[in-house]
Amino acid sequence: MLNKAEERKSDLRNTTVMEVIIAVIIILLLVIYYKDTKALSSQEFYESQIVDLQDQNALLKKENREFKSELRELKKELEFERAKVQRLEKMFGPGGVPEGVEVLATQMDLLNTENRRLRKDIERLKKKLGGDGAGAERPRCRISLGEVPWLGDIYKSGLKFRFELAGKSVQRDALIDEIPGVAELVSKEFFARPDFEAALMKIYSHGERQDERCRFYVRVHRSKDFNLDDDLLIQKYLYRAIRNN
Repeated sequence: MLNKAEERKSDLRNTTVMEVIIAVIIILLLVIYYKDTKALSSQEFYESQIVDLQDQNALLKKENREFKSELRELKKELEFERAKVQRLEKMFGPGGVPEGVEVLATQMDLLNTENRRLRKDIERLKKKLGGDGAGAERPRCRISLGEVPWLGDIYKSGLKFRFELAGKSVQRDALIDEIPGVAELVSKEFFARPDFEAALMKIYSHGERQDERCRFYVRVHRSKDFNLDDDLLIQKYLYRAIRNN
């Protein structure tokens, strides 16, 4: 009986030792698994952080390129503004922009005075003109075929004048033969201002030499190239009616 009891005690001790060993092994396995899991999780975290940092680095590089481009544009604008200031200083002299503004104001006053004078001249000329703007102080000039209703049409292109003689061929031939200056006007297509004025002066002088002083009438076809000086030039020698193109 005694031996059996001892055997049972020995079996119990062996069983307890084995259970303890197994428990320790399980705990060790759990610790190792936890460490492996934690290490794997940490590796994934750091890899994710590296990817984020790489993305941020690429974004910063892109923004840096854009800032450099904007900086270059700002430098160009600065150089342009500096050049503009230098041009203004050269234009306005050593006094700078304020003095230049005074100069411009003086020039503006002179231009306004000249403009008022020209307006008065225009009003004075208008009083001499008839209802259609052709003129009324002198009668129409005559030739061997009778009174000349219209001498011709005047055009301007750029800085050149062009004249087209009016009437049928018989009347045109008589005008060329009898009126000094007309032959010059039909001799070529375009005239510089001095040549054109010289021909008009001959025509005007012919009218002044008649027993009853007279004027020749023309139709002026006004265009963007036609200005006030041109109008005054024509009215100096002829009566004219305006035709707006």
